[in-house]
Amino acid sequence: MHRNETEFIDAQRFERTNPHSRDEADEVTMNRITLYCAITLLTAMCGLAGCAGSQTQESTGQFVDDSVLTTKVKTALVKDDKVDAVDIQVQTFKGDVQLSGFADSADEKVRAESDAKRIDGVKEVKNDIRIKTAD
Repeated sequence: MHRNETEFIDAQRFERTNPHSRDEADEVTMNRITLYCAITLLTAMCGLAGCAGSQTQESTGQFVDDSVLTTKVKTALVKDDKVDAVDIQVQTFKGDVQLSGFADSADEKVRAESDAKRIDGVKEVKNDIRIKTAD
């Protein structure tokens, strides 16, 4: 007899003497699969939780959206001839835009705020721009 035939015969004898062994083996396999699935699911959930936002921190998607809004506002300020965009900083958090820096006049400060408010996606504008004073 060949080795494979011997192994096959031994397996048949084992099954006859242990009728529950196949069911137990299937149960062990199912338990392992369940465990692996649970670990995979838990790992995925932890990974997704890392992308979630909170009141003080943006989610990954919000960060990207806010970066786009910041760029759009900055572009609008650069295009406005009455605004010196170099002296104005723009920060965005969850759609709220904050303008800071210095303006030459009150009109420039108001125009910068108006430019920011016209951008789609901007929820609110906080204008912290200061007027330059002549020393």
